[in-house]
Amino acid sequence: MHIPGLLAIQAAMADKSWTFEQPPRPYKKIGEIPQGFLKPTLEVKLEPHLLALHVDGEKNPTKIRVENGGSRVHIGVWRNKEGRLLTTYPQNHVRLLAATTKHIAMWEVAIIFQHEEFFLTAQQTLNIPLDQQDAGGVLYAESTRLQTWPQMVEFLEEDLDHKLLIMPKKEDEGIRPGHVIWYNFAQGMGLIQTRKGEARVHWSQIAQRDQGFRYLVAGEPVIYQIIPMTQKPGPQRTTLRWQAVNVRPL
Repeated sequence: MHIPGLLAIQAAMADKSWTFEQPPRPYKKIGEIPQGFLKPTLEVKLEPHLLALHVDGEKNPTKIRVENGGSRVHIGVWRNKEGRLLTTYPQNHVRLLAATTKHIAMWEVAIIFQHEEFFLTAQQTLNIPLDQQDAGGVLYAESTRLQTWPQMVEFLEEDLDHKLLIMPKKEDEGIRPGHVIWYNFAQGMGLIQTRKGEARVHWSQIAQRDQGFRYLVAGEPVIYQIIPMTQKPGPQRTTLRWQAVNVRPL
C-alpha cells in the first residue's frame, strides 16, 4: 500500500523500534511483547498536505500535533479477563487524511495485539471523488460512510472551506449472503451478510491467516456459524441480532 505524502512510520516499544517508509500490505508481524514492556508508540512523518488525525469514541476528529517533524500517538493497551494483552480502540491507531476539492482519501495505520503478538497494519477507509457542479462552491460526493458521520463532514468543510453535500452511494449490487460487508483492522471487527441478516464478527472468531494475523477483507466469501447477539450492559447497545463465530475465509 502506498500513501502519498507519508514519509515514514515508526513503531516503538520498550527498547525496540521499527521504521518503514510505507506501511505494509496490508500488515506486518512485528514480534512478541518484549521484556520490560512499556506502552508502544506510533509515529508518522508527513508532507504538509497530509494530516494526522485522532478520532475519539464519539467519532469526533481532531488534528494530532506535530512535534520534531512527526505526529506521535501513544497506543492504549489493556488486559482482558483471561489476562491477554489487547490494544484499545480508538487509541490504537492514527488516521491520515488527504483532502482537496477534487478528492478525499483516508487511511488508518494501527498497532494491533493479537494473542501476545503485535502487528503493524494499514487500511484505506475513504476514497471519495468530489464534484463541483455549480459556481456556488458546494462540493458533491457519494459516500454512505460520510453521510452517517456528520462530525467528519463538518471537519472537512472547515478544512476545505467549502460546503459538502453528501449523498448515499449507489451500490450496483448488494452484498450476497456469505460475504463480508466490511472489516476494520483497528476496531478488530466487521459485518458479514447472512441469510438471516447482518452479523457482527470479532477478530477472535476468525481463523488465522499467514503470520498468525486474524482479519477479513470486504467482499470476500466466508464460511461461518451465527448465534444470537449477546447485549452487553451499558448505553452502547446494538440493533444487530446475530454474531458470527468460527469464521473462515474461503
